[in-house]
Amino acid sequence: MKIIMDDKLDKATFARIADFLPYPFIMAQLKNKTYVHTYLNERFLEEIGYTVSEIPTIDDWFQKAYPDSVYRLEVISQWNQLLEEAKRNDRTDVKMNVRITTKEKGERWYEVKSSTMENIHLVAFVNIQEIISREEQLRQINSHKDKMLSILSHDIRGPIGNIHSLINMTIYNQLSQDEFKDLATKVNERTFKVLELIETTLQWARSNFDEMNLRFEKINVAQLTQEVLTLYNSTYEQKKIVVEVNVKQDQRIYSDRLILNVILRNIISNAIKFTPSSGRIIIHSEDSRITVEDNGVGMSEEMITSILDRRYSPSYGTEKEKGAGIGLKLVLDLLDKIKAKMSIASQLNVSTKITINF
Repeated sequence: MKIIMDDKLDKATFARIADFLPYPFIMAQLKNKTYVHTYLNERFLEEIGYTVSEIPTIDDWFQKAYPDSVYRLEVISQWNQLLEEAKRNDRTDVKMNVRITTKEKGERWYEVKSSTMENIHLVAFVNIQEIISREEQLRQINSHKDKMLSILSHDIRGPIGNIHSLINMTIYNQLSQDEFKDLATKVNERTFKVLELIETTLQWARSNFDEMNLRFEKINVAQLTQEVLTLYNSTYEQKKIVVEVNVKQDQRIYSDRLILNVILRNIISNAIKFTPSSGRIIIHSEDSRITVEDNGVGMSEEMITSILDRRYSPSYGTEKEKGAGIGLKLVLDLLDKIKAKMSIASQLNVSTKITINF
């Protein structure tokens, strides 16, 4: 195909064809050994945003599209390698995936396709942001899955081994009644923590891999809160934590009961874990909010941001209680499913207040 840039009819025809394309498109012409941009289609202006006056040459485009100098040099180097490879194979086209900084929408991943014909350079941009995001999400899910399997295999071995030893010693009368009671109490506590971990992990896996069938109903908040607290009664009593519940008996929230149960369990469990002995936890609800507040170790702004961004990591409580690091990640995932939001207000070594807004 031959394009005569000085011919107005050809330029107008080309412009109509380029504007018909469903993806951003640039045309440049070689002038004085530099490619000068002569046309950007409407899709380019809508999606990437720069005008011809802002990126008059290919050098200006590289400055705008790749403002980070290190990444820009990396892109240019790889691009030149692809050009050399294309020449060796008698091709005029080059294709490469890059991270482009758009004018208004921030960074976006594109597959850039380029072709050169005589002194005309044509470049098309296919948006692959969704594909890249999905691949990254799958990588994270696989990473989380491997982490969960590692944690489960490690943490399950201990309590099961303890149970096995306890049964053996009981069978062969190697324990007194007091020794048996003491060991059984410790095994029971560890077993409960592992059951909690397994339940949280299974719920996390379900939220990531299965379609959850939501069943919305009016939920009695006081009743549900009491159900959850019953599970952790021995845990917070052992730490001598005072749990205060300020919820009206007729308080109702319209949501999915199973999901809300899992959310409350994880938030309350965390509050117990990070509240020191003789501390206090307050649970209250009004209108369409449920708040869990404690006077525990608190969190920094960086920690809050990492939680809300789902960049969680395992941590230990005030008495070295171990966490898998997926509790609040699971909470955020489940809140998305029921169209609710979580906010965190906290000060290090002072308090933490987590509020669920429905």
